[in-house]
Amino acid sequence: MQRRGGLVSGVMSVLIAGVVSVMFGGVAQAQQWQMVYNEEFTTPLSNWKVLQQNKDNYGKEHLAYSANNVAVTNGALQITTRRHCVSSVAEPLGDSNASQDPCPSGKMTRYQSGRVESGRVLDGHKPFRVEVRAKINWNGENGTRPAIWLRNSVTLANCSSNKQANDPYGELDILEWYSWMPTYTWSTTHIRCYHSPSSQIWKTKGLGHSRENLIPSPVTLANNWHVWATEYDGETVRFFVDNQPVLVYNYRAGDEKSHPTTRVPAEKPAKMGMDANQFKQVFDDTWYVILNDYVEWKSEEHPPDSSKKFANQTFLIDYVKIYQSGTPTTGEKPPATPPEKKDDKKDKKPGTKRMTVKKKKDTFTAKGPLAELMSNFVPALLVSLCLLLIALAGWLVWWWRRRRHRTPPTP
Repeated sequence: MQRRGGLVSGVMSVLIAGVVSVMFGGVAQAQQWQMVYNEEFTTPLSNWKVLQQNKDNYGKEHLAYSANNVAVTNGALQITTRRHCVSSVAEPLGDSNASQDPCPSGKMTRYQSGRVESGRVLDGHKPFRVEVRAKINWNGENGTRPAIWLRNSVTLANCSSNKQANDPYGELDILEWYSWMPTYTWSTTHIRCYHSPSSQIWKTKGLGHSRENLIPSPVTLANNWHVWATEYDGETVRFFVDNQPVLVYNYRAGDEKSHPTTRVPAEKPAKMGMDANQFKQVFDDTWYVILNDYVEWKSEEHPPDSSKKFANQTFLIDYVKIYQSGTPTTGEKPPATPPEKKDDKKDKKPGTKRMTVKKKKDTFTAKGPLAELMSNFVPALLVSLCLLLIALAGWLVWWWRRRRHRTPPTP
């Protein structure tokens, strides 16, 4: 019994040690990020560019962007979207022609919103995590699309005219929330551009990600605070909402989109028709953060119904935080302000208002202690169970052989 007890005790010691080692070893090996940028919107706008134009970035006249629709209030950036009833596109948009009710006969329906763009605050030469806490105060109508996104310094002007173009354009849509699908969050990796032979316009290769808000049934993502994030590890891109992965929904290397058999958090560049070097070339650049709301005009995107009421809608951003790890290969630091851009579907020449940026050092564990603990617990448990079964089998063999060779007692 003493030998048997010693064996069992030894097996349990190995089992416990294995579990502890794998679980907490995994936590210790979690990606550590250094905070390099922290904007908490506690001061008036100063270090961000604010878009000021009377058309949207597709040249459509239904939407205008104005600094009047952007404000810092109660420790958050607020972007307001509202309807206006005007006589012509030339009529300035303001309080006097703002209307939540449908526009009367003879008046044109227009919308006005806001968009801001940071300086070159992100160095894509090394892994990064961008995290934004935001809240969409939805007005309950179709046709709006609040967005949180990043882009590099490459424009798409060349792709629109050059059929051979494969420019290293980069855009990471951390959030695109379509109000006609309020329970879904959509994220997209737009990598490189090509000239579409079918539509004769530029398009981007990329990966589409989606996640439905199920708690426990479909519930809108609007009207509550959420944290949206993206991570680049040097090889792939992942997206998160409230620390939950937003899984790959489709991928495109050309005009045709494909859907994965099994949805996963990230896919390799080959899914987009490029190799690792072409993929990395896009990221080896300085990147911007862009925050905006948009009003749809395409019928397939379910634009607002001009015959219905359109209440003012606000998009609140509590903070923007950027974490990085590793050492940049170029040795360059992102400059404080971005260069001017001349041609881009989402990027026209902005205004000049700026915002104070607060920077402080901090560290961040990518998955969080609890999430990392759970992600390592399952494999640890499986390994430990296998070890236990092997030890139990060995003990049974030892026990059976001992009984078999035991000398019968003398009568």
